[in-house]
Amino acid sequence: MRLSLFLSFICLISAVFGYCPPGSYEWQTHCFFYQSSATGFSTAETNCISIGGHLASIHDGFTNSLLNQQALSFFNGSTDFWIGLDNLQTMENKWVWTDGGNFDFFDWSSGKPDNLQTQNCVTINMTDGRWQNINCFSSKPYICAVSNAAVVTTTPSNAYPCAGGFVYFEPTNSCYGVFSYQIDQKWSNAESYCESFGGHLTSVHSYAEFRLIGAFAAYGKYAPWSGLFSNDGGRSWQWSDRSPVDFLLWQPGYPSGSGPCVALAHSGLVNSECNDEQPMICKIPL
Repeated sequence: MRLSLFLSFICLISAVFGYCPPGSYEWQTHCFFYQSSATGFSTAETNCISIGGHLASIHDGFTNSLLNQQALSFFNGSTDFWIGLDNLQTMENKWVWTDGGNFDFFDWSSGKPDNLQTQNCVTINMTDGRWQNINCFSSKPYICAVSNAAVVTTTPSNAYPCAGGFVYFEPTNSCYGVFSYQIDQKWSNAESYCESFGGHLTSVHSYAEFRLIGAFAAYGKYAPWSGLFSNDGGRSWQWSDRSPVDFLLWQPGYPSGSGPCVALAHSGLVNSECNDEQPMICKIPL
């Protein structure tokens, strides 16, 4: 009887406090996933969001040293790796963490940060553990941080059959991708392009899904098209994939009278003219 109660207690502790799955590294309140597949900063961040976290933020010297020492084992042959710090999300070139945490610690290399017009994202140099700002399109390995407050059962996105450049999102069982190598398109052309891959311009049905897609928008020059449009002058809206319109997070001041097609900015949906040429985000259900 006592053994049964003890095992029940252990199960309860696991359910309440969570655990980190094999292959991750647990420290304090987070599981850290070391992703050795090098990629650009924004793709790294969206990959982290797809497994329930963000690129790692660092708030003290011990954590900075600890993560870097572990990286020596995971990132063999690399010189540096992405963390979740950038200055793309503010107009004043302020450094912010992608998880929204306080910028209360830094460990810059000598002379850094510099060239703030072109080098807007941060890596840790594995030689000395110091930080450096570099071009966000550089391909680097990265560390995702996921809270261990809940049992972590998700799998990194590269284990799922999404085409190159796409990110897997488990709650919707769908692949999302920005075709940055394509020129900007009118809304109808963008929708046709997504349909050629078996999908549509993306629909959004929860705040979690909005956060994932919003990460693409945060690091692009223009807000990409979503699949939302109106046929009646904005009195009603519908998704191009014909899914329910059950979540609409408009940017303040929108919808306006500027057009019946909708793009997805970092802070919410914005409507504009369908003939405007903008990037696209495709959503392909699996």
